[in-house]
Amino acid sequence: LFQKNEAPLSLPLISEKTGKRKNTSSTFNRFYQDQREGNDQVLILSKVLADEVNVGYHGWSNLLLKSVNGFEPKNIQELVDVIVRKLEGEMVEFRCQMVGLEEADFVLCMKMQEVLQSEQRILHRHMIASWCSRDALPSGVQEVVGNSTSTGAEMSVCWKSLKNLRAVLKNE
Repeated sequence: LFQKNEAPLSLPLISEKTGKRKNTSSTFNRFYQDQREGNDQVLILSKVLADEVNVGYHGWSNLLLKSVNGFEPKNIQELVDVIVRKLEGEMVEFRCQMVGLEEADFVLCMKMQEVLQSEQRILHRHMIASWCSRDALPSGVQEVVGNSTSTGAEMSVCWKSLKNLRAVLKNE
């Protein structure tokens, strides 16, 4: 479950999320001084939703997303765009870092086909209505879906499923 950091990035927030590890203040200073431009956001893997497709990663939480299959999204819309339009390979790799441990990467690697097949099961198990919020969808994706679907019901079904959204975009 990725989300943008809505709260200001602050020392108390980082201390809470990192368990008050050593080097927290130096890490905080790096993030604080690394000013973001425009609509840049800090993307956080807040929790891995337990399922057979991601066994071994269930305990991972509060990691900073660095890249997805080599793409470095700057905000939640770019992350969604990478996931729905740019992932072509057999595998999907999320490369993350923990605040205070920048020298170590945490890598989640899964088969894309298994991820897509498990989507509805995960959403149902965790009582989640949609794979992402509408405001996370890039405007270009919204336009393509709006032009490709003839009814509001078709559009609604498309938004709620990564698998359906990727299918519509593939035919654009």
